[in-house]
Amino acid sequence: MTAPDVVVVGGGPVGLAAAIAARQRGLDVLVADRARPPIDKPDPATGKMDGMITVDAASGDSGHSIRDDRMKSSILETDKFPEISFAPRQVVSHGGIEKEFPVKVQGLLHGVQHDLTVNATVSRDGNNVTIHCDFVIPCVAWGLEDPSIMMFKVAKEVAIDVTTVARLRWQPAE
Repeated sequence: MTAPDVVVVGGGPVGLAAAIAARQRGLDVLVADRARPPIDKPDPATGKMDGMITVDAASGDSGHSIRDDRMKSSILETDKFPEISFAPRQVVSHGGIEKEFPVKVQGLLHGVQHDLTVNATVSRDGNNVTIHCDFVIPCVAWGLEDPSIMMFKVAKEVAIDVTTVARLRWQPAE
């Protein structure tokens, strides 16, 4: 058995959205959660969430092996810091359907924890729900070495954009 490309710890809405998005991109995904479905992680009263999205730091592949090798060995130091993770912690305000709402997230990159806010939008069309979020990882500001070399300039930030579609399935209450 081979290891998955992505392990999502926590099967709440953000975790499942990330798992679906990763799967749509052809990655092998494992979702781990101690609760049994249906799983509803955000506390409706406080907005608190749990779960974690973990990515193998060495899984990036730009198609340029020399650049990728340098990024993995010198910049990300994947031998010392093999994982990058994002853990949703709290929905800041409920925007409701079709409205944007912020989610506080803790990111772990290169062994250091960073706080960021991810803006998410949820829209519903019948039983289909679309979840979209986008955010920027300021790699250099978060302490990584600038990957630019001489005339080869590389962005100091990485933009992440996730859109996923889920289908609601209703079960009668017991």
